[in-house]
Amino acid sequence: MNRRIRNRIETRAYPFKVVTILAAAALFVSAEGAPKAAPPPPSPAAKAVAGPMQPAMASQTGTPAQPAEVKDPEAEKREQERQNTVLAEVNGKKITVGDFEAAAYRRGPFMMQDLSTPDGLKNMLQDLIKEKLLAEEAARKGYDKDSEALRVKKNQMAMLLERRIVGEASSSPIDEAELRQYYDGNIDRYRQAPKVRARVIVLKDKGQAQEMLKKLLADKPSQNEFKQLAQENSQDEATRLKGGGGDLGFVARPGDRREGDPEVDPALVDAAFSLKEDGEVFAKPIQTPTGYNILMRTGYRPLVEVTFEEAKASIEPLVAREKRRKVLEEKTKEFQDKGNVTYFDENLKLIKVDMSAGLPGREDRVRRPITINRKGGGGPKH
Repeated sequence: MNRRIRNRIETRAYPFKVVTILAAAALFVSAEGAPKAAPPPPSPAAKAVAGPMQPAMASQTGTPAQPAEVKDPEAEKREQERQNTVLAEVNGKKITVGDFEAAAYRRGPFMMQDLSTPDGLKNMLQDLIKEKLLAEEAARKGYDKDSEALRVKKNQMAMLLERRIVGEASSSPIDEAELRQYYDGNIDRYRQAPKVRARVIVLKDKGQAQEMLKKLLADKPSQNEFKQLAQENSQDEATRLKGGGGDLGFVARPGDRREGDPEVDPALVDAAFSLKEDGEVFAKPIQTPTGYNILMRTGYRPLVEVTFEEAKASIEPLVAREKRRKVLEEKTKEFQDKGNVTYFDENLKLIKVDMSAGLPGREDRVRRPITINRKGGGGPKH
């Protein structure tokens, strides 16, 4: 800011500050002292900003948006007067209660907590004044025509359109059929099959395995003792030390296996499920490609199932989010089909990303750009 502008601001600082502080304090006092009536509807400016966001917020909380309360003409007139009340003037341009509230909506719920005190109100009003002063000075310098300013404006317009598209999708109700479809399509999330855990001692010789099993059935070792025997005697290196000794982990029946479950020979799984108690040893050696297995059951997890009625409340926000994503995706594809988009994937290999840029504490280090090696149209190479 040049000296002429700075001097003009400084000469007007005192009356300016008095006006803004008094106006903000009056706003706070009126809000505190007014009867606890239903809150008035947002101003047109507030609606313009908050409107697209409110349906999305409502869908996330699971509470449908309520229709605006109908006001009588006198109440509407009083509300309009309140919205038009001037809090400050900056070089002849007014900052009204409506402007203030619209800006408060943009801050979001977390930042709006700062407005619960007179100081918080005054600080935000001062921020709005600063924004106007900076915007005026930027325009005077021609920044409104600067390529960076135009890029920021385009990004803001894109974000606004995205919020409005998402807001429209959020306002449509979700029926029970959609919830049921999600539940049925993701049933693995709401049903966990029973699983059993076991340990094995693997011996290569059948006679040796039968002899050891006979002794174990007579001695009835504890689970810890069986684990120690597996460490000392098992001839399968893959399981001998696993989990402390021969542990197969929790396994489901072959038809109930999920991605990431341990891969265990079906014969061992069937034997483990046939046992009724933890610590019980299967009555004969089980032959598998690794040898003759002596098996003890060490744990059991019963079937866990969440019914549709129990899951319905948690499914609704997931379905709402998916609907918003699909609508935005469809709209974007529609815009792309109408437009003219050409990809040059082969040029992605030219991109260099400085991973240390902007990281605190990295200023003294040599910044080495990372080149993304990628062939046109293909995925990243690992």
